[in-house]
Amino acid sequence: MSARNPQGGRTSRLALYRRFMAEMRLLHRVCEACGRTPKEAGQKKLFPHHLLRVEILGVDDPLLVHPGNILMLCNDDHALFHPGRREYNWLVASKKRGGALR
Repeated sequence: MSARNPQGGRTSRLALYRRFMAEMRLLHRVCEACGRTPKEAGQKKLFPHHLLRVEILGVDDPLLVHPGNILMLCNDDHALFHPGRREYNWLVASKKRGGALR
């Protein structure tokens, strides 16, 4: 996943990933689940959710930076994709989205 930069050296995987995420944030200005902007969601930016998890793919897999493997989500909706990783009140999340989970 490394490529040459204009100065002829190698670009790190992290730099490539950051560039990819910056492009994704430009393409997706609202949460792909609820349609809110980051400002409406009370945050600075949207967060990527990898459909095929990074720990399964590994950092060298090209699918890691494939747009079809990424959902750009607000923090509330991203938490719904990882219910076991943080405490989260599903009823509060439902009310924030107009009761969609009743």
